[in-house]
Amino acid sequence: MENERMITRRALGFAAAVAAASPAFAQTGGWPSRPVRVIVPYGAGGATDTLCRLFCARLSAVLSQPFPVENRPGGNAVLGAEAVLRARDGHTMLFAGPGVFSATPKMQSVSYDPLRDFMGVNIVGSNGILLVVNKEFPPSTLPELVAWARANPGRLNTASSSLGTSSHLAPFTLATAAGIELTIVPYPGVPQIVADLVSGRVHAHFGSPADMLQLVQSGAVKAIALTGAHRVPQLPDVPTIAETFPGAIFTTWNGMFAPAGTPPQVVSLLSGHMLTISREPEVLRRLADLGIEPDARTPEEVDATIRQEGKEYERLLRAAGVLRAG
Repeated sequence: MENERMITRRALGFAAAVAAASPAFAQTGGWPSRPVRVIVPYGAGGATDTLCRLFCARLSAVLSQPFPVENRPGGNAVLGAEAVLRARDGHTMLFAGPGVFSATPKMQSVSYDPLRDFMGVNIVGSNGILLVVNKEFPPSTLPELVAWARANPGRLNTASSSLGTSSHLAPFTLATAAGIELTIVPYPGVPQIVADLVSGRVHAHFGSPADMLQLVQSGAVKAIALTGAHRVPQLPDVPTIAETFPGAIFTTWNGMFAPAGTPPQVVSLLSGHMLTISREPEVLRRLADLGIEPDARTPEEVDATIRQEGKEYERLLRAAGVLRAG
């Protein structure tokens, strides 16, 4: 409840700021004057892609221009981020999660500085990660899973998409808290992960509720635990990892970003419309169905979030053995 009140206060303050800035909206020079390309640096079909398409469809209706979504996976999300910066045409945006900003630059050399080269527009939602296992895998509870992993060091394997994503780093929230070893199995995208998880080729996956809820509800996989701070209404009987290991919490988010140099009026306009869209009943319903909490933040708050998350991502990347030296 306190979390909901905090989100409401933030949204109301944001709405007041948007209203006060409304004269500036008229100075955007008719933006957008052509289609706005939105690049997702991950494959199609995942939670980020789903959220992006939901909001872009509404932005297109509100701003009377197409908002086509383009998937540019590769290079641990670097290819998509670089494509946005190369364009710098005022009509190309990035829709991504924290990995692009807080993880990838700490794992490998990249051509961009997250805070210098990008401007936060709006975070549309946040969520914990759902740990699921193949339905034939013996453990059915978190204590059973931890006991199995301790009895079989290194044999617990979990499917992951790109390095630095939530599916890659969330497992180490559990591994470090429980003192267990696990093996990360890389996959190109969520559809391939689902296929091998259901068939039993991999034991487990830490996935977005948006990707996993339907599988759990259909009985195709078993839900073990959540990495967020609290349980979710859709799975009231599924505990959080923190209930067993206090402090073991991992959450992620998705949002829109503009290249640095984008006129502030354009960023404010886009951010304000995304806030309004995030409060629409149908959008709220869709977010709830996906297990995602509305979490609108001002552009300044988005940038502050990235700064604040840096040390936690360094800890997880070090645990995963992929933190870049220096």
